[in-house]
Amino acid sequence: MNKLFFLALALFFSISVFAQIDISEARGMSEGTTVTVEGIVTNGSSLGIIRYIQDETGGIPAYPGSGSAAGFPDNVTIGDHVTVTGELKYYNGLLEIDPIDSYTVNSSGNPLPDPQVVTPAEINEETEGSLVKVQGVTFADGGGVFSVGTYDFSGGGESSQIYVRSNHPLIGTPIPLATVNLTGIASEFSGQYQMLLRDGNDIEVADDFFITSPIVESDLTTGGFTISWETNNNGTSGLKYGTTPDMENEVDMGGSTTDHSVTLSGLDAAEFYYVQAFSNNGNTTIYSTEKLVSTASNSSGDILVYFNHDVDGTFSNGHHPYGTTPAELDAAIITRINQATTSIDVSVYNNNRPSLTQALIDAYNNGIQVRYVSDSETANLGLQNPTPPFQVVKGNTEGLMHNKFFVIDADDADRAWVIMGSTNMTPNNLADDFNNMVFIQDQALAKAYTVEFEEMWGSDGPSPGIFNVKFGADKSNNTPHLFNINGVMVESYFSPTDNTTVGIVNAINTSDDDLQFALLTFTNNELGNAVLTAHNDGVDVRGIFDNTSDQGTEFDYLLTNGVA
Repeated sequence: MNKLFFLALALFFSISVFAQIDISEARGMSEGTTVTVEGIVTNGSSLGIIRYIQDETGGIPAYPGSGSAAGFPDNVTIGDHVTVTGELKYYNGLLEIDPIDSYTVNSSGNPLPDPQVVTPAEINEETEGSLVKVQGVTFADGGGVFSVGTYDFSGGGESSQIYVRSNHPLIGTPIPLATVNLTGIASEFSGQYQMLLRDGNDIEVADDFFITSPIVESDLTTGGFTISWETNNNGTSGLKYGTTPDMENEVDMGGSTTDHSVTLSGLDAAEFYYVQAFSNNGNTTIYSTEKLVSTASNSSGDILVYFNHDVDGTFSNGHHPYGTTPAELDAAIITRINQATTSIDVSVYNNNRPSLTQALIDAYNNGIQVRYVSDSETANLGLQNPTPPFQVVKGNTEGLMHNKFFVIDADDADRAWVIMGSTNMTPNNLADDFNNMVFIQDQALAKAYTVEFEEMWGSDGPSPGIFNVKFGADKSNNTPHLFNINGVMVESYFSPTDNTTVGIVNAINTSDDDLQFALLTFTNNELGNAVLTAHNDGVDVRGIFDNTSDQGTEFDYLLTNGVA
């Protein structure tokens, strides 16, 4: 009799757990409980393979982890009414259903639940998983461009953030400078509550007059440049500018237009200018974000390319490398070091070349300022025996200091050189692996690399500022990105702070006829998608991978989609 009682109790408990329940009730159950909920799907593929489900009581995501029923999420999209059974699980603080044991799409094309209007601080555990709307907020990075990552916003004395994942439709689009209303799904990652916007329609501009696009520089000369921007309604055109963040100069062109441009002249060559555009519609003056822009230099603009292995000259378009052997590449670097007259800045991931270090020691002993930044996790045997007399900053315990660049005589227009490329200063990288280095004689570019170097060095002097050194995400986007090098427009970005991926995607998107790449590893989804889009648009795409099996590689994705 007792056995029958306990069996009946167990069956009752099982039925009660698997019976359909409100989402709010499911959210109150313990991790590992199997639940059945139903509701409206509030997102599609822009957030990846996760699907958020909401009923009248709350919301919860369903994630098709290992062991999940087939066809989810491919058969499930925004506006579907679904029934889902699965196990409750916490993923970095977010309560979700994972794995999904079973699901049913009951109907499609349903209206979405009305978002709950909340303040930034009310994006929390109470609203997690549900559609919410915040009103009258501004982005801290307004005027920039969305990439993968988090973006803070604030309003009414409160703040929160949105998260933009890889392949999201917001990537590469402008971050509004204006006051906005945001609609999205309240979510969480490692204790940080955040909104997940689904696409650009989740951003509603609340202002009547605003700048619609980031300011753009063009027509770079040794004495000036043009700054352009757009507004949603007619207004005047003006520009604040100067060589310091105070931007001590101002020009107001007046007028009334939505397409604005201001040309500056009489500026100094190879100088960096802070600029900020403004427009007035008769009632309100609006301002762009500040941007750093470089005039062209008086340097020669010579660009010399070196490889460490032979190349087949029959494929040349008329240009040829200046060297194709390890010895030629090594000698070219040391020759530039020996020709330095005032300064040498070195930022190299790994150096196992005593001859390189000796050339730097000789320069230092001859009165040349030598500053050196290396990675903290590599052997750097070339810096150990003997220990160089110049100071070395070792950086980035949380990621690679993966630079390979030299800056020589940045203050001299005729002698300033930047040497950069893929080559580490090790025997294997020089003699065995296929690598390159590019030598560019341009003072403006050299000054930009100096700014980047001094962030890691921690000072603008001969000695490092140990308490001010910055690596990785601690750095800032503080260099110009466009340079006129003897008539050739060159773009420069430093990772991870400069929206480098967006810059590369934009360059790929300009390809008309052919696109070629040669990479050690290729794991970035945005770049993979951009390459495939170019291929599908008829561009002749050819690529070389060294590592084809790295985690997240784009190799199979591109190959299976027809990219050779």
